[in-house]
Amino acid sequence: MRKAYAYQPKCHRDGSVTYWSVYHQVWTERVRYVPDRELAAMPSADRERVLRHLARRQEEAVEYGYHPTYHRDGSVSYWYGPIQ
Repeated sequence: MRKAYAYQPKCHRDGSVTYWSVYHQVWTERVRYVPDRELAAMPSADRERVLRHLARRQEEAVEYGYHPTYHRDGSVSYWYGPIQ
């Protein structure tokens, strides 16, 4: 098992992630989308863990008929219905 460190991302049971933003120098709490530049700044093991966690949540939502919409602020919302 890896040793924990202060800026390690946290994966929450609700499918969200809390991570340290290298660019804003603050904790970004409980988001369902992490921008590419923030992912690139993470160590590879953390990046892979975060991506797996977020993908699992998205798969569950799509399985139930919900579709994600990613927003610039890092949030994601889901809408229900057929894709047109």
